[in-house]
Amino acid sequence: MLTARRRSAVVGILAVLSCTLLLGVTPAQGIPMTAMTQNFDGVTAPGLPGGWENLGYDGGAWTTTESSTYPSGVTPINSPNMLCFNAHDGSSGNSGHFRMTSPVDLTRYSSVRVRFWMYHDSAAEDKDDSVRVIVANGGWSSYVGLTAFSRYSADTGWVEHEVTIGASAANHRSDVYIGFQAVGAGGNDLFLDNIRIMGERDPGCYPNNGTVGTEVAIAGTGFGAKKGKVYFQGQKTPLKVLTWSDTQISCVVGASYTNAPYDVSVLPSDPKGAAPIDVAGGFNMRSPALLSVDPAGGAPGTIITVTGNFFSTKRGKILLHDSGPGGLVLKPCKVAAWSMDTDTGASSAQFVIPKAPSGTYDIWLTVAKELPDATAGDAVTIP
Repeated sequence: MLTARRRSAVVGILAVLSCTLLLGVTPAQGIPMTAMTQNFDGVTAPGLPGGWENLGYDGGAWTTTESSTYPSGVTPINSPNMLCFNAHDGSSGNSGHFRMTSPVDLTRYSSVRVRFWMYHDSAAEDKDDSVRVIVANGGWSSYVGLTAFSRYSADTGWVEHEVTIGASAANHRSDVYIGFQAVGAGGNDLFLDNIRIMGERDPGCYPNNGTVGTEVAIAGTGFGAKKGKVYFQGQKTPLKVLTWSDTQISCVVGASYTNAPYDVSVLPSDPKGAAPIDVAGGFNMRSPALLSVDPAGGAPGTIITVTGNFFSTKRGKILLHDSGPGGLVLKPCKVAAWSMDTDTGASSAQFVIPKAPSGTYDIWLTVAKELPDATAGDAVTIP
């Protein structure tokens, strides 16, 4: 589906215009959510934001800018920057791609759409300067061109466009690349702003696995506009709420619970006395796991890096364990670094080998008393 929303260049009133293209996609049925936003405000013009690149042909180039020359007087939707392609220079034809350098993960999304603002003007009707949405899977060795939008319009101003991407190219995929292909014909430059990748999520928790510090988005309906509370059922301590709307809540797992699946309950505060809302799928509290140890040993003072999952955002403890003939020996280690991705749970930590007898030791990584330790057998050798 393709839709367009226009902002008048004179009074800023929004009027909604829409039309439909047959792209083989049924209307969205889930909870609307934004998977990615790019508004170009975090860069210094003419630089491009991280994760995006310009690939120009015949002198074509995408850059960011705070103002315009061809035509004059164009200002960003959101200051200070907007995206610009130098179509005015393409009297003999130029082109360029503005595209992602790494994929966006849409495994939890269906009915994926690209929404963006584009500036249109009424000059040089015979010059077909245009922008086309492009999509690729697994990299840019091949791509599909979707809807193209001409710069020329009888009405001058910013218009918000939306293009639905075919289900096989985007729905529930982790390898999706989105871009914009510009073609210049010597008219006026092309301007874009506020690019968003959107989709529909089924009600539930995203992610539905995690530990202390995991940021959880809860999708649903009827939560109300006023912030309420979120609980793991059977637990007294609520999760820390970051944001709240009628269809989405963002919160953080702030306390440690036993390693188990939990039903999640949303308690709206408006209207007063509203019944709790049970969230489909629930949340699985995960214990830490070790995946790699590098290097596999060294003299006291050597820094060892361990990677794994679900270490939590709260720094834990690391011990070396020796259960040899002399009995159980636990050597605490100085933890030099500790981190966890609050969305995926991917984790790493660094510790310093302590003074200890020569030998081979297991690693014990402790996060919280409610959760089992992560262990790696015969992982570190002290010469």
